[in-house]
Amino acid sequence: MRALGEMAATGAAVLLLLQAAPTTAASEPQQLDAVPGVPAPLAVESSGRADCSVGATPSMRVVVAPAHGTLALRHGQLRRQGSTCPGAPGYVVLYVPDADFNGDDRVTIEVSSEDAPAETLAFEIQIKGKTTPPPNGV
Repeated sequence: MRALGEMAATGAAVLLLLQAAPTTAASEPQQLDAVPGVPAPLAVESSGRADCSVGATPSMRVVVAPAHGTLALRHGQLRRQGSTCPGAPGYVVLYVPDADFNGDDRVTIEVSSEDAPAETLAFEIQIKGKTTPPPNGV
């Protein structure tokens, strides 16, 4: 349920292809890189089970909010890479760093559902890259 995979939004032409990311406890934050103003996927949550049945829709709670960005959810039908299951309702958690920020940020979320115990996911994010356009478009 925690692995990043492929997500296609119902009724829309949106397809996200993401690499698998291991889940870690809050005491061992995942290290991520991000570019100012560009959404970065943190986690994917789905109600799909390995046997293709649909379970309870997971919920998310922000434990530690980012100081230099925002969190966003994108809902849709999620299908695991390599799976023959048709997909299940789910969402991608995105971190969007402030457009004018370079530096480090932290985020901690708690994910839970009726089918699984609550899990805390912590992220340390390094934001670096161009933050302002060149003068006169040069």
